[in-house]
Amino acid sequence: MKESIKICAASPRLTLGDPAANAAAIAEAARSAAANGTQLICFPKDSLTGASLGSLRSSKALLRAADRALEKLASETEELDITIVCGLPVAAGSGAESCAAVIYRGKTLCVPEGPVQGLAPFDFMVRFGNSQEGCYAPLTLILDASPSLAGDGLATTRRLMELSAETGLIAYANAGPWESTTSGVFGGKCVIADRGELLFQTESYERGGDSAVAITTVEKDFRVTELCRAKREKLFRRLDACALEFSERDPFLPSDPAYVMPYCRDILRIQAAALAERMERAHIDKAVIGVSGGSDSTLAMLAAAAALQLLGRKPSDLIAVTMPGFGTTGRTKGNALALMRELGADMREIPIAESVRLHFRDIGHSEEERNATYENAQARERTQILMDICGDVNGLVVGTGDMSEAALGWCTYGGDHLAMYSVNCGLTKGLVKKTIETAALDLKCGEYMYPPAGDPELLSEALLDVLDTPVSPELLPPDRRGNIAQVTEDKVGPYELHDFFLWELAGKGERPADIAARAKELFAGTYDAETVDKWLSTFISRFFTQQFKRNCSPEGPQITRLSLSPRGAWEMPSDVSFAAWKEDI
Repeated sequence: MKESIKICAASPRLTLGDPAANAAAIAEAARSAAANGTQLICFPKDSLTGASLGSLRSSKALLRAADRALEKLASETEELDITIVCGLPVAAGSGAESCAAVIYRGKTLCVPEGPVQGLAPFDFMVRFGNSQEGCYAPLTLILDASPSLAGDGLATTRRLMELSAETGLIAYANAGPWESTTSGVFGGKCVIADRGELLFQTESYERGGDSAVAITTVEKDFRVTELCRAKREKLFRRLDACALEFSERDPFLPSDPAYVMPYCRDILRIQAAALAERMERAHIDKAVIGVSGGSDSTLAMLAAAAALQLLGRKPSDLIAVTMPGFGTTGRTKGNALALMRELGADMREIPIAESVRLHFRDIGHSEEERNATYENAQARERTQILMDICGDVNGLVVGTGDMSEAALGWCTYGGDHLAMYSVNCGLTKGLVKKTIETAALDLKCGEYMYPPAGDPELLSEALLDVLDTPVSPELLPPDRRGNIAQVTEDKVGPYELHDFFLWELAGKGERPADIAARAKELFAGTYDAETVDKWLSTFISRFFTQQFKRNCSPEGPQITRLSLSPRGAWEMPSDVSFAAWKEDI
């Protein structure tokens, strides 16, 4: 017997920690779906409360509010001919982290979370049809709340299609970009698949309406069938097994060149979605960013301009400030101004030399003594300017520092180390550059996701020149020809080596001796053995001694498979000895 079933997976706009508001949003989505003839609608894990509550998710006040909201949701949808499945947390000690509430005609059944950590798969025998006996369809619902990483979207769709080939009809709903962006971004991906075929999916990070929705009609043979628990657990374990493969030499980039540009586009989408949500949640009017003409501030500005587009704001709500100091060169300043102009930002130029000289006089420091104080005073002056502008315009300072710099501690404590939200903190220096390159190439061929206010060609040219400029903090005066005199990689070593060391040490936990041997093999012909050992020793020393900066770093999204955030991703004491690691080289 064949009948059709119309099902929907939805990730609605939620209010974190407000079950009553979320119940209203779920009820509204259910009414809209029922009006279109939908017979079942499912929502993400913990959709009644929001999934990114951290320790608050076990609060008795929250759980009580969730129970009351569930009762109200059931009563308000009693007249609807639709089955509603939403998620909510449960009390500690109950044996499960979450449950799925199945609501139909005012009645509620709560089903404990399934066997896989982080997912809530449920097998339902759902009754449909108008015949007296009715008909039953085996249906797997996956209620998820997983932050998205670059490249996840394609991999998740592929995994769900493979899974449906063995389990049958699947509806998948993930938490959306309205969750907290403290440490990650939730994509709001919704997928419906059946027998290995993708029937419908939404794009991740959509903000165009109140929800991301996948809805489709499926014609099924309705038979009572059942998967054994062991097989189901094996299949859901496999859901996490399929992922992108990464390069050995650059472990933060996909190994297949065909995936590199889509991966980098994902990076920019995640950055933009994260910043947009943070600005909206904090009721911020302006994004404020210091623009040096270097790669980090360039990508941060692209992300900020994209975030404003997602929010429907005007380009000039980005206040871009260039603050030339003792080491600023004509090339970097020129690129900074070009970027600001073509993105349509509110352009501001505030020289800092005189302010810093006054500060030197106040503390009795000679300008001729070009030590750490000479350099750090400039970085801290720039940060003070940006923070104080924010006070005048209800703005948010967008941080520019990347994960490679954080690993090495290559930032000024209390200077560029600080921000109100950091969009690059989940990216290595190599990924920052590759994402800028992708944007430049997309601009040239008219495929850039976030069309700029100015000339795409001129913006592309400026981006490419930024990539061609040596990485430098520009805190020491230029040479006699006006060129950059302070090149970062001359001081701390090549970033491509440090990014490799970072993944091997922090991502995989490998021994330094094995890291060195592998690096000498992969980078043969580029760096000799002595050079590898030298910079590995530098990396270990700086990685351990600079943890105190990471332990109080700004919030920002995890974007790749490694994060150095002290908020649950990389926990490390600031005063630990690194002797065992240095001895192992």
